[in-house]
Amino acid sequence: MGVGKKHRLHVVLHKRRVFTQLDVGHHAALEAEFRGLAVIDGGHFYTEKAAFTLFAKGLKGLLKKRGWEVEVTGYSNEQNPLNYIF
Repeated sequence: MGVGKKHRLHVVLHKRRVFTQLDVGHHAALEAEFRGLAVIDGGHFYTEKAAFTLFAKGLKGLLKKRGWEVEVTGYSNEQNPLNYIF
């Protein structure tokens, strides 16, 4: 079920109408629909891409602070492997 299961229960018990989660699974989305909840899903690819950009920036700063000459690069041409058809 994933780590979001306990948060879905909190949403239902506290009568929240919007549930924000990263990488919402199929069953979680079905449950939200059944309960009349709106779901905002950041998606795995885009949230991970943003997180790794911040991680690389922080790592570069830490290495520079320690006086280490290390090149930190990321692959910028990566594309989302999932295609959405609406």
